[in-house]
Amino acid sequence: MRASSDRHGYTRRAAWFGCCMALSFASAALGSTQTGPNIVLILADDLGWNDVGYHGSEISTPNIDALATQGVVLNQFHSQPTCTPTRAALMTGKSPQRMGIYRQFAKISTEGLPVGEKTLADHLRAAGYQTWLTGKWHLGHSRAEFHPNARGFDHFYGHVTGGIGYWDHVHGGGLDWQRNGRTLREEGYSTHLIAEEAVRLVRTRQPSRPFFLYASFNAPHLPNEAPEKAMQAYAGIENPQRRVHAAMVTELDAAVGEIVRTLEDEKLLDDTLIWFMSDNGGESTVLREVAPLFYRLRYNTDLEALGAPGSYSEYGPGWAYASNTPFYSYKGSPFSGGMRVPLIVSQPGRVPAGARTNSFGYVTDITPTLL
Repeated sequence: MRASSDRHGYTRRAAWFGCCMALSFASAALGSTQTGPNIVLILADDLGWNDVGYHGSEISTPNIDALATQGVVLNQFHSQPTCTPTRAALMTGKSPQRMGIYRQFAKISTEGLPVGEKTLADHLRAAGYQTWLTGKWHLGHSRAEFHPNARGFDHFYGHVTGGIGYWDHVHGGGLDWQRNGRTLREEGYSTHLIAEEAVRLVRTRQPSRPFFLYASFNAPHLPNEAPEKAMQAYAGIENPQRRVHAAMVTELDAAVGEIVRTLEDEKLLDDTLIWFMSDNGGESTVLREVAPLFYRLRYNTDLEALGAPGSYSEYGPGWAYASNTPFYSYKGSPFSGGMRVPLIVSQPGRVPAGARTNSFGYVTDITPTLL
């Protein structure tokens, strides 16, 4: 396959995935299951390059590290610099700018992924897959035709806008938590709830059909909220904001572990292709003029409340909760700190364990590669 953009807008770069033999293991998986491998795509939100243990972080991520040990780590994989453009590219294989998407969708936005675009879920459902999304959508919320159930997903549980509160599930003053279009008022930390729904879907699947699970976590996107026990584990981190961020990442890692263990318990691990990635680089402080006032009004910004439900705080200009070390800058920038993200591909017996590649990869490559 040569590097080119076909009439569907797919950018195909065989070089980087050829290095990790993805096409060969995908073909082998297809041959073994006839209908195709299960696909689990796990997306973190604003996870920094140096927020994972296998990159040398002080944050404990044993489950994500295990995926890195068991699979291929792509050291030169790039996203868009913000949420919505990355998700649009991920779901379609097209440049988001080509579809008129230049920035993340705000709460007051009436935009959405153009309804004429086919998503990865559309294609996989047409191929016989069960298609599920648990977690964050952020590709349009103002009309039902933008929602996941209208974009190829048989089942959707989570939120359609950007950064909800972890405990109250509120974004911009409004509750944003649903299952298949029905608003839910339920207690629980969103990272836990997203993982629990993913586990339930795997356990109650139709065994005769492969599935596509898109587990799209809102962690560790702000607001900075985490369970007390998780924060206590990082008492040794001096800065309180970084301490809470670390706790949020560890809760994300535990959720990843729950999903992987469920696949193992159900004897599905060998037949499941697992992808793990972040949607962009880690977040720094909120630099927009109006945002700090909004957060001061909406959340408790006292340091002694940090991490508790309804809390929020920020470092100030030039600092960040997340760490993109050794790269320059943060989410929202075109530098490596904003666009170079952790990415792992794992499938026992199909993907070479412990492999590393420095070949260039970009988020638009994922849909055409999987298809």
